[in-house]
Amino acid sequence: MVIGFVTPPLSMNLFVALSLIKVQIEKRTITVISFIIVIVICLMLIALTPHFSMWNAGLT
Repeated sequence: MVIGFVTPPLSMNLFVALSLIKVQIEKRTITVISFIIVIVICLMLIALTPHFSMWNAGLT
């Protein structure tokens, strides 16, 4: 859900945060892209390695 909230067309969290600090989205594009890359890497790590997911949940 976080990926959907920070990427267009939804990006509701992004627009709210940027409007609160009064910054245009063009100035924060690089920051948002790097954040999305980290989120996708974490998602792939958890989804593609079940042993890591189970260890992280304390089930092994």
